Amino acid sequence: RAKDAPADEASRREYCGYVGSLLQRFPTVNDVVIWNEPNSNDFWQPQFRGGASAAPAAYGALLATCWDTLHGLRPGVNLLSSTSSSGNDKAFAVSNAGHSPGTFIRRVGTWYRASGRTRPLFDTAGHHPYPANAAERPSARHSSSKTIGQGDLDKLTAALKEAFSGTAQPLPKVWYMEN
Repeated sequence: RAKDAPADEASRREYCGYVGSLLQRFPTVNDVVIWNEPNSNDFWQPQFRGGASAAPAAYGALLATCWDTLHGLRPGVNLLSSTSSSGNDKAFAVSNAGHSPGTFIRRVGTWYRASGRTRPLFDTAGHHPYPANAAERPSARHSSSKTIGQGDLDKLTAALKEAFSGTAQPLPKVWYMEN
């Protein structure tokens, strides 16, 4: 459940340890997505605390814990982050009170820089580029909104570059998932 997201140190260690036990039990599994759409209130709560952004820093800490744990067990594991295509960046919104993917990625980067971490957080950027509606073409671009769909790879890449350029987090490859 969204309110059970591993947002504190103990739950992060427990979650990453569980994922590590799965890697040990199933040696053919090499690609692991860490949580699902943490920029969405449907999957990670709280997104905001008292109006201030909370989820990106908590997710950054989860990625760091899992990267260290999982790469310690299997150096070649492919750890994927996860974002959904939309969010409104409004803490007190009536619905969809989540972070847009670009804002979320940049704020994870802000946390990463402030943490002083010298190792990566993830290996591959996983993104769920849902269309705005069923009739939308996969190539549709969303230049006037915060949405990042299939046709907006440039927006996603720009957010990743802005968030992590000059850090130990290399610019990752991008996998589109759940589209």
